[in-house]
Parts: sequence; C-alpha cells; structure tokens
Amino acid sequence: MHLEYGTEDIAGGKVKALGDSPEITDDQAVKNWPAVDGRGGTGQQMPWLRPAVNAIEDWIEDQIEDALDF
Repeated sequence: MHLEYGTEDIAGGKVKALGDSPEITDDQAVKNWPAVDGRGGTGQQMPWLRPAVNAIEDWIEDQIEDALDF
C-alpha cells in the first residue's frame, strides 16, 4: 500500500487519503511526488500499478480465459 498510495509524509498524505476506493478514478488518484519533483523529477507517480493494470484489464482477462480453456 505504501508503494502504491504513499504515506502521510508523501504529498501531505493526499494520495493515501484517496487510497484504493473504487469510486476514485485514476485521473483523480494519480499524483506526482512533490519530493521527487523537487529533486529534478523522474516522472514517478502514485498510484502506478493500479493505472497500469486498468490500462490492460481487457488483455489480462483474455489471458486468464485463454489459460482456463486448455
């Protein structure tokens, strides 16, 4: 959870407060790390895994269905 949504110390706890609620969209949840941006920025964002999985959700479902059709 800390890697995905941060702690109270990261972004003032704003990303953690949004957390993994299903009502929150990725557009609302994805935030840049201010501490990283202050060091020149690396493009890191939080959350990162949830948007990545959401982007390929259909592909993941197809892979699971194909694996179960053996």
